[in-house]
Amino acid sequence: MFRHTSKPSVDYAAPRQGSTRRDAGPAADRRLLQMQSLVGNQAMVRMLQARGGANPIQRKSSRDVVQLTAKEGQPTTPKWENNANGSMAGAPEIQNKKNHPGVLKGGQPSVKPEGWNHVLSNAGKVKGAWVRFHLINENVGGPGNNVNNLVPTTHAINTGSTWSGYETDLKSHYENNEWIWTKTNVTYDASYPSGFPKKIQGISQYYDTGKQAWVPTAKSGTSLDLTPPQFAGGIKTRTLDEMTASTWALLLGMGEGTKLVHFLNHLSSSASSIDDFNEALYEENAPDLDDSALKSINAAIKGSHPLVHIAVDYA
Repeated sequence: MFRHTSKPSVDYAAPRQGSTRRDAGPAADRRLLQMQSLVGNQAMVRMLQARGGANPIQRKSSRDVVQLTAKEGQPTTPKWENNANGSMAGAPEIQNKKNHPGVLKGGQPSVKPEGWNHVLSNAGKVKGAWVRFHLINENVGGPGNNVNNLVPTTHAINTGSTWSGYETDLKSHYENNEWIWTKTNVTYDASYPSGFPKKIQGISQYYDTGKQAWVPTAKSGTSLDLTPPQFAGGIKTRTLDEMTASTWALLLGMGEGTKLVHFLNHLSSSASSIDDFNEALYEENAPDLDDSALKSINAAIKGSHPLVHIAVDYA
């Protein structure tokens, strides 16, 4: 690479009067292209177009956004791309094959995507009502430990026939050990709480070895239109840290609730997880809760208590 320390001067030989200057052909075009950085793109475009020569080379703008894809023209390796939308899921995609040595394995939800804390804080009931929805199905390799593959939706959306039909169609190719590629596009609306999708659309293909080409699955293009989240009335779901004295009293009755709150408030460390809480109940000075109180706590943890729900990482 050459570094110019000063701008060179370029002399143009003026044609003699009464004569016509002939173009020197491709060699002249190459020299003119080399002058591009000195004269400027637009001037060179006009000059070469007027002469009928080659168009100058256009450099790609550094502001161009490169769209990543997991799909190969001829698939060889399982691949995943997040394609996140900031802190929210955007358009995750996967290329996968069931019996490939490097197959990507899916899993149940184990992390909290954007919007899930809003569910935990506002839903009267979580289990059986709200889910962390896999954008790429777990059974074709969609991870549950990646927030870019999860969004909060109602249980009804997750189990509805529209999306389950789309996933069943895709899974049939995967179970047949065909290469599959699928991408799920998520659209958001500023009027919705952060992280809650307005639209979810699935695009899926399988690789036809006979045609040596990718072919859309029968239900590719399936979409879901979602309304803003609505939460039923009643006691809000709480984490252990958010359980107030009145909530414990509502769950256990005034007497048992008061005893438990007094005990929890005097623990040397906060019981902020279910394991910590259960361990604390076995301490020597723990209140002796009766069976009905223990059953109520267990029901609240499972999400089956009619009044109080203690937030756990529900699958």
